Amino acid sequence: MIRKTHIGRVPRPGCFALALLMAACAVPRPVTRPATPISPATDVEAPLPSTEAKTTSLRDGVFSQAQVEKGRIVFQDACIECHQPEAFVGPGFIDAWSGQTVDVLFQNLRETMPENAPGRLSRLEYAAVLAYIFELNGLPTGENDMPNLPKQLKEIRIESANE
Repeated sequence: MIRKTHIGRVPRPGCFALALLMAACAVPRPVTRPATPISPATDVEAPLPSTEAKTTSLRDGVFSQAQVEKGRIVFQDACIECHQPEAFVGPGFIDAWSGQTVDVLFQNLRETMPENAPGRLSRLEYAAVLAYIFELNGLPTGENDMPNLPKQLKEIRIESANE
């Protein structure tokens, strides 16, 4: 007797084995890692990388005096029509933002000011205005300008000069 073979069809015993194999592959298995990785070169335990973001405080001098001066000029040109510098000085202002990152304040400023044209200033100008406001609040200057990119601004915590 000649047996017909069907291309693409698996005989019944093979179906069960194939289904079992597919089911075994589909079951998610937890990935196990050693608590502390082993360095292959020395067989010495290496420390796990930190998952915490490294942050800096405004009290660490994260903006320069030159940036403060630029910020004063931008404030005079773009902000003074509606705002007086004194409105941004004191515990009321800093305490309202304390614990946040500079990025949160930067984005808020950029999305809402100037009132007649939010986002009109460059990122450098917004950073300079913030440096000016921070300096008005007694926060120390440093050697470098405060960055103006979100990733870097997220690494700077807002804290008052007296915390």
